[in-house]
Amino acid sequence: KTMLPLPPAIPSLPIVGSLPLIGMGKAAGLGPPPHVQMAKFAQQYGDVMQVKMKGRSSEQPWIVLSSPSAVHEAFVAKGKDFSGRPMVPSMEISSGGGTRGGFAR
Repeated sequence: KTMLPLPPAIPSLPIVGSLPLIGMGKAAGLGPPPHVQMAKFAQQYGDVMQVKMKGRSSEQPWIVLSSPSAVHEAFVAKGKDFSGRPMVPSMEISSGGGTRGGFAR
């Protein structure tokens, strides 16, 4: 299969990736809640964007769908293209083993 280009990426910092920039600093009073910051990023980068998360040994690109039409296209119109992707361990926990949301890498 031919690899398609990744969508635009929000800024990323060394060691921690995009995590602090998406509002995770809210607990320390460092920014807006994550959903507000992600809405701002969607206005700037579009309905499909890339967020870089740092893992133990590498940077992992996550694709964020931020509109109903983008979610419909990915999971309904092109669902076969996205099915079978591995579950990200941290998202497996927060999504109830994949029963409460769609997370893949």
